[in-house]
Amino acid sequence: MKQYITANRYKNQIYVRELVDGVEYRRKVRFQPYIFQRSSKPTEYKDFYGNQYVKKISFQNPFEMKEHIDMYKDIPGELWGNKDIVAQFMYDEKYDCFDFNNLIVSYLDIEVCTRSMGENGEWIDGGFPEAAEAKFPINAICDYRSNTKKYHTFTTAKGWTMSKSQLKYSDEVEYIYCKDEEDLLKKWLSFWVKNTPHIMTGWNNKLFDTPYIINRLKILFGVDVASRISPFNVIESKEVSAGFGHKLQSYEIMGVSVLDYLDLYKKYRYTPREKYTLDFISRAENPEEHKLEFKGTHGSLYYDDPVFFVDYNIQDVRCVVNFEKKLQMIQLATYLSYFSNINFEDNFSPIKIWETIIAKSCLDEGIVIPMRFKTPEKKPYEGAYVHEPVPGLKGCIASFDYTSLYPKIMELFYIGADVHQTGEQKNVLFNKLLKVLESNDSEDCKKMLSEIKTTGIFNDFYINNNMPECVTKFLKQEGVSLTTNCEFYNVSKKSIFVSLITKLFLERKADKKTSFEYKHKKQDLQEMLKKEDFSKHSKDELEVLIEDADRNAQKYNVSQLVKKVLLNSLYGALGNEHFLLYTNEMARSITLMGQCLINKSALEKNRFISKMLKEECMKDRRCYSDTDTTLYHSIIKINNEDKNLEESVKKKDL
Repeated sequence: MKQYITANRYKNQIYVRELVDGVEYRRKVRFQPYIFQRSSKPTEYKDFYGNQYVKKISFQNPFEMKEHIDMYKDIPGELWGNKDIVAQFMYDEKYDCFDFNNLIVSYLDIEVCTRSMGENGEWIDGGFPEAAEAKFPINAICDYRSNTKKYHTFTTAKGWTMSKSQLKYSDEVEYIYCKDEEDLLKKWLSFWVKNTPHIMTGWNNKLFDTPYIINRLKILFGVDVASRISPFNVIESKEVSAGFGHKLQSYEIMGVSVLDYLDLYKKYRYTPREKYTLDFISRAENPEEHKLEFKGTHGSLYYDDPVFFVDYNIQDVRCVVNFEKKLQMIQLATYLSYFSNINFEDNFSPIKIWETIIAKSCLDEGIVIPMRFKTPEKKPYEGAYVHEPVPGLKGCIASFDYTSLYPKIMELFYIGADVHQTGEQKNVLFNKLLKVLESNDSEDCKKMLSEIKTTGIFNDFYINNNMPECVTKFLKQEGVSLTTNCEFYNVSKKSIFVSLITKLFLERKADKKTSFEYKHKKQDLQEMLKKEDFSKHSKDELEVLIEDADRNAQKYNVSQLVKKVLLNSLYGALGNEHFLLYTNEMARSITLMGQCLINKSALEKNRFISKMLKEECMKDRRCYSDTDTTLYHSIIKINNEDKNLEESVKKKDL
């Protein structure tokens, strides 16, 4: 059983950290990268569109591969394959298992006192410490480990004891007093090297805590000592955009994934927040156990109340630990990465995720993705439909929501880059469609023809379900689907997009079912324990079984959430011009069909209500529509009797 932890490219090598049968290994691999090139003879590989054979070409190093690519990149259709060398390595290694419980996570927070004594004995506040400068000493580092479930606090603050602490969980804390900052960093680094975690997290740790620690290590001990934070002794400084032209420093630590919980929260917590400070979020997510409050500055706290200072540092870590217990975002990110065959830190990019998934899925079938060298021009196109809200105070509201609207549209119309009819194929089909419409005298055909020639869009025919029969017959004969922007897709085979969507839907359904079964099993076992029913299992056995059921319920719940995230992120990748398989026309097909379906849904509900109320003229009763959701007044009076719209639609009793 082989599970990866990290695989980072550094110069001509790949630095690998992995678990084999539960034992950790670290190795440096001189991996031979490869690409695919057009072949005149049959091979085991075909190009993405199934038009020609391609052959695999391997190279001694990345530089040699780049030279070859530069030589042929201007010849259309000559080169194929994923250029990402780490992705190639991950695919070839065939990592066959993933268990989150095998991963060691470090939850880390530092405290920096910027208060100092002036020449005249006055206190001077140095303001907020900048990570890139790191000019103030570190006074405390709290490092919680997921495997030991213990807080290790290294600090120069004197006098902390369990009895003095305000924390209820003080028995989980190991207090390590340090005489000064040098002593603190030496002791923490020694602890880190002996117990190097697989993942490092915290609140804004990527842009503050991590670079600050590394920079202080550099200042006090030099680069070689600072590099020991990496199990390979390799760290790389990077600049990260902070908006408005402002740059901040971060570090890539070879062998350790830095997953900032602030970034995870913004990405996977879909409820927007007014602020994203740790204090605000901790109160929102866990009101009973939030950040500790104090008056004054960190500097005054360090000197005036060192015990509380240590408590404060530990509690900041505790907040993030509690986030993970509740939200399981690190689990989600790592499961998502494993499913996609990417490093944990790459889970923030839907483009990276989907390009890797598609490349892997295709290669499994002996198909090779195209290689692109220029980013196409992004042209504006219609987005989601928005029905502006009707002003005024609303009472009870009924919400009707499409499940995974855009992926379902792709399934319904067989949308995918590999079946998209483009170029001459499209021209032939388009001209045939025009002839079909021109040869029919019906009003619908005349209207459709006029709309196509003037705007290129015929939304109303899908909304009103009045597609001319001759068009439906034509599409069946040609074996294609037709979207409202006159794009054709071959329906004789499933596109790679549709195949993956179908697979994800089925797997998510199975995962939800399994998670539900384990939840019920846990409840049944807990009831047996409560009643002291030991007829089948002893007390100790029941406790083990309960823990196991809970772990599996969580595991499969996270797994189904991963599939949900993937399904919802597909269009985000597909609609981005940097995505390998992006085309403006395909992205436009999806959004326009989305508009059709949301308006069609609204039309059907309005007809239903009007019929129910026996109205002569149908009214639009929507309060608001956006992307995949429509809101209506929930309570409607019929014969002086209140009827709940949402329930009535479900029961079909109106």
